[in-house]
Amino acid sequence: MIFIQSKLGRKQYLRGIVLVVFFSAFLIFPLVSLHCRACDGPNDQYYFEDVNVLLIGRCRAIGSDGTWNGGLFIGEQLSPDISSEGTHFEGLRVLVYNTSIFNLYTSFSESTIVVSMRDATGVFFWGAKGFGVRRIPPIIFVQCHVEKVWVRFN
Repeated sequence: MIFIQSKLGRKQYLRGIVLVVFFSAFLIFPLVSLHCRACDGPNDQYYFEDVNVLLIGRCRAIGSDGTWNGGLFIGEQLSPDISSEGTHFEGLRVLVYNTSIFNLYTSFSESTIVVSMRDATGVFFWGAKGFGVRRIPPIIFVQCHVEKVWVRFN
């Protein structure tokens, strides 16, 4: 865990916490709770090329080429695979967009989903090293640019 030392007073520290809670509650959560616009069709697999992906949720299993086994990783991943099997508290929210989050291609919010990416560059976080991960699935956050991405439903 990284500790940042600062000379903030108690009032400024509490104001910062309130701003973080406000940001997450009113800006991020509405984005990840969008209805899946592409799930209404008969397909159970979707393919995109040269897009950005924002993935937030909880999952018990990730796969990669060995450079990312959990924790925070910033850089390039050749083949990260993220899967959610639908167990208790497990589920993923996936946003696929072009250059801006406001230019959204589609969004997925499912409890049984597999996201396979190839040539991904960005920020990857999977909290499998944390406390209580045997009972509650670890949090995952991925924001990256990918060359190819497949989204499948089980």
